[in-house]
Order: sequence, then structure tokens, then C-alpha cells
Amino acid sequence: MEGKKIGLVVVLIVVTVLAVGITVKRNVAGEKPPDYVLEREYEKIDMVTIEPMTLTMAEWAKLGKQGGKYKNPDTGEFTMVNAMVCHACGEKIPVPDLPAGAEMQGAGALDQIHAEYMCPKCKEHAFPAPAE
Repeated sequence: MEGKKIGLVVVLIVVTVLAVGITVKRNVAGEKPPDYVLEREYEKIDMVTIEPMTLTMAEWAKLGKQGGKYKNPDTGEFTMVNAMVCHACGEKIPVPDLPAGAEMQGAGALDQIHAEYMCPKCKEHAFPAPAE
């Protein structure tokens, strides 16, 4: 009985290692995501014009990405980013552009960026004040 349990554990470990290996290989090799991901629509917003645009992930990928921003097909510039909703006016606006390494500086650095980010539409604070 003990031998069967050990054998089962070894088989489960081998299957897990293979699954992780295949996943890592796909991500490192840059293989394309499954079709259901590529066919899903994603809304991005232009950091300059504040105009939203919805395309499938396949269409965004085809346009190209540089420095974390997708290319705007109308302007040819890499200015399309994820949208957020302004806390003050409720309008869709671009997420703030984070300086390199901001995530690594901890929550305090991100809190400061959030506190300083003003809505490009209403000119008010785009994020709610932190709870005290």
C-alpha cells in the first residue's frame, strides 16, 4: 500500500513538472495565446487625445506595443493604454504612466503617484484619498 502511494506521488510530481515546463516554454518562446484570448475585445484609451478605442487583442497585438503602450492606428504613435474611471467625474481616462521601477519601490511610491495624478478631463484628483 505504501509503495502505491509513493508511486502516485511521483506520478503527480512528474505531471506537475511537465505542466509547469510546458507553460513556461510557451511564455518564454512567445507562442501566441489561445484564440479565445485573441478574439476578446479590449478597450484602450489614448494618453494624448483621451479618446477610447475598442479592438480585439489580436488587433492590438498586430498594431504593436512599445514601452507598455499600444500603437494608435489613427496617429501611428504608441499612446494607447488601459482606461480607468476618474473618482471625481466618473469619466474614462488613461491610467497614470508609472516611472520605471515604481512597483519595486513599494506601496508608498504608488500611493504618492495616485495622490498626485490629476484627471485630464476635470482636473481633480483621479484617485480617491487613502482611507485613514
